[in-house]
Amino acid sequence: MINIRDTVTENRLRLTPLIIELKAPVSKRIDTYTRFSKQELADSQWSTKSIYTEGSYFINPFANFMLGISYTDYPYENIQYKNSAAFRISNKWRIKYSTIFDTTGGKFRDNTIDIYRDLHCWETTVSYKKRSAVE
Repeated sequence: MINIRDTVTENRLRLTPLIIELKAPVSKRIDTYTRFSKQELADSQWSTKSIYTEGSYFINPFANFMLGISYTDYPYENIQYKNSAAFRISNKWRIKYSTIFDTTGGKFRDNTIDIYRDLHCWETTVSYKKRSAVE
């Protein structure tokens, strides 16, 4: 799957984003995803670029792991590592834990636990997210 989006006009400011996404399965157990985005504000020196890539490994139909890395250059250079682990407890229950490690601050942030339940014609998810303090 490849998506390319271009040019958005909002509040008389012309924001020109370029977003390219690529998702490709490597094998039955491994998926990859990459996203590149660049945004510029017309008549300004402001622009930002970001790159995000992740790989997912499916151990079996009941468990998978994901590891990702992102780079952003505005307002300062920043690299973050993202990871998650998901497990199917039964046919109707799943649990997922995810976290982000910020290399700039040198600490983990945005820890999330999701609990999912299939309710036949409905589904529900309960999430708990512990966000890091903004400095």
